[in-house]
Amino acid sequence: MNQQEWEELYRTFSHDSLRPPDELLTGNRAFLTGGLALDIAMGSGRNAFYLAECGYRVIGIDRSESAARLARNIAIQKGFALETAAADILDVKLAKERFDLITNFYFLERDLIPRIKQALKPGGLIFFETFTSYGISRDDPRYRKFLMDPNELLSMFSDFFIMFYFERVRDKYAAASMIAKKI
Repeated sequence: MNQQEWEELYRTFSHDSLRPPDELLTGNRAFLTGGLALDIAMGSGRNAFYLAECGYRVIGIDRSESAARLARNIAIQKGFALETAAADILDVKLAKERFDLITNFYFLERDLIPRIKQALKPGGLIFFETFTSYGISRDDPRYRKFLMDPNELLSMFSDFFIMFYFERVRDKYAAASMIAKKI
């Protein structure tokens, strides 16, 4: 989707249609111990809200002004500790070793990976889930830009302690899920 389509989606978004947080988070609640978290491409804020419930102070960044406004309004209504910013994450300076936790769900920008790694404190966690190219023709224009190759995510974080890694095909999409700790 282009920027205008994202803006329209979140501008017309109903609070009632907020989906639950991603299973990678809810299924691994024991790892979520509080601190400062960054939610990249936060969208409506569903993962950010869950992190706030788990004791995190959360900074959520999304390129869509409508998404940031929506998440901010919901956070205020629910009393969550959430700071939102409408910005392209590629233009945001991430301070070195600032975050205890970074989440990145279904947003892929390979150039961001070194900055994510640097922004985590030692012992900090990354929860990362994204689509993979499994079953997609290499001629498909989405192939390289929006999809990771099988095991690519795992290799990008080979200098981290991998706590969980899983690739699967669900419905018609393939995805990789990972929880890793900066060592």
